[in-house]
Amino acid sequence: MLPFTWRGNVALGPEGGDDPEQIVGRLVSALGEVRATGVRRAPGAVAFKGGPFRWVSSRNVLIPISRGRVEIVRGSHGLEAYYQLSFVGIVAPILVGLGFMIGFTIVEILLDDEIEFRPEVSVALMVGIVLIMAFRLRIAIDQFSTFVKRVAFAELPK
Repeated sequence: MLPFTWRGNVALGPEGGDDPEQIVGRLVSALGEVRATGVRRAPGAVAFKGGPFRWVSSRNVLIPISRGRVEIVRGSHGLEAYYQLSFVGIVAPILVGLGFMIGFTIVEILLDDEIEFRPEVSVALMVGIVLIMAFRLRIAIDQFSTFVKRVAFAELPK
């Protein structure tokens, strides 16, 4: 389902502790700190909403993530965090814009009027936008994995 959703996992190992509910509790707290909305806790899991249209800093880990769900499970080598992230709120508008650019390029090629039009510039711009979007999504996935690890290995509040 790329580019709209991404599924991944983070091996927490034995260092992550042995109680999935403790990690879920810390995730709920950490998601509150990064101003996630719609945080819902379930046994061994947490779901949340993020997105760019919230009052947060530009470095917020949830800006490109529309929705997400993290499930903590016991595996053969300790705990593992399985997550699913949706990027539809940031990818869909970009794809719509690219669709308009493609349509404009096709119309200009078909009309072939006297205006000097260089379709290679439009194509280069579209390829650049797609590459930037893919790069940003890859960064977001890495940041979220790091966020989950940091929360899982955080010390319990006293």
